[in-house]
Amino acid sequence: MYKKILATRMATGMAAASALIATFGAGLPLAAHAQDQAVDKWYVAPMLYGTWPSDRKQVDDDWSYGLAAGRNFGERFGVELGYLTGDFDGAPGTGNLSLDTYSLDGLLHFGRASKIHPYVTSGIVMIDGSRPSAAQTGSGWGIQAGLGIMSNLWTSASRTQVVSWRAEVKNRWLLRGELDNDEGHSDLLAGLGLQFHFGKALPMAAPIVEEAAPAPEAAPLDSDGDGVIDPNDKCPDTPAGAKVDENGCELDGDKDGVVDRLDACPDTAPGTRVGKFGCDCDVTVRLTFAVDSATLTEEDKKILDGVAENLKRLKWITGVAEGHTDSTGSEAHNQRLSERRAAAVMDYLNGLGVGETRMTAVGFGESRPVADNATREGRAQNRRVVLRRTDCDEQK
Repeated sequence: MYKKILATRMATGMAAASALIATFGAGLPLAAHAQDQAVDKWYVAPMLYGTWPSDRKQVDDDWSYGLAAGRNFGERFGVELGYLTGDFDGAPGTGNLSLDTYSLDGLLHFGRASKIHPYVTSGIVMIDGSRPSAAQTGSGWGIQAGLGIMSNLWTSASRTQVVSWRAEVKNRWLLRGELDNDEGHSDLLAGLGLQFHFGKALPMAAPIVEEAAPAPEAAPLDSDGDGVIDPNDKCPDTPAGAKVDENGCELDGDKDGVVDRLDACPDTAPGTRVGKFGCDCDVTVRLTFAVDSATLTEEDKKILDGVAENLKRLKWITGVAEGHTDSTGSEAHNQRLSERRAAAVMDYLNGLGVGETRMTAVGFGESRPVADNATREGRAQNRRVVLRRTDCDEQK
């Protein structure tokens, strides 16, 4: 039966407290930052409680009022001393009851970063009671526990003075008493109050700021766009589209000093002297003639056909046809013969479309033998026309 009555009274108290909180809190400004209510020193709080005493006390429900003083330790914990007094009308024959309550409570706060935050409280109580009409006095002690909410009303500019409102519901149990055989009595209280904080404000929690993603590193410059960044590029002005090696320099497959992009003769043998387009500068074509003749043989014409094709393909090449003779005959005759032999070669090449600006003709007579004119074989080697490149000479 007692448990049923206690449950009913607890429900009544919670409903009343909720109504008070809703009514009181609805009109309060919540603009102040919740961190301002966390003050790391002392506070005082005048309180007003609706009080539902134990039915065994045989008194009416009424109001109690009092004062709490405490201190916060950090953002979550607090210790509080309280004093509460109330006068209650008694049933006929029992007399009125006066109660003075002294308490020591610990408080545990949750979510102080919110505008309204909850807390729980529990502690010990000492009660002095009297029934003046019956000349009865007594004291006792017990425990109490409850829960509440708190929020800011006002904060000073320095955050050292803060006014908050608080609302709470708690129950106290008398474990030992000398008045009305109080052991086991349970009183329910629902209260509202103002809390005045004084002292240094708690440090505000550092706002959670997401670290900005590091700015992407600027891509290393590759000024010529060859795929090799400038710090590693030993050839920083490579033309667009050129194939390069790991150093950013154009490829030169035959290592002749002419890059593949410009090399018309990409397979030149190592060590060969080449022109600006990578072809052999020292290549020569040798044609031989019969004694005292400037007529081209069919074999000579086949050779010159190949020369003409190369000259048409390699349009930058220029050359000279150098005519020579053996020592048979007079020097003047040999000079004229060497010139006719060179001219015969030029005429044939011109007939194949090689312009006169590409090739010139010169005769040296018998002055530049390559073999001994005292022998038949030597004289055969000296009767010749040699085709030689001249564009390489112009590069020097």
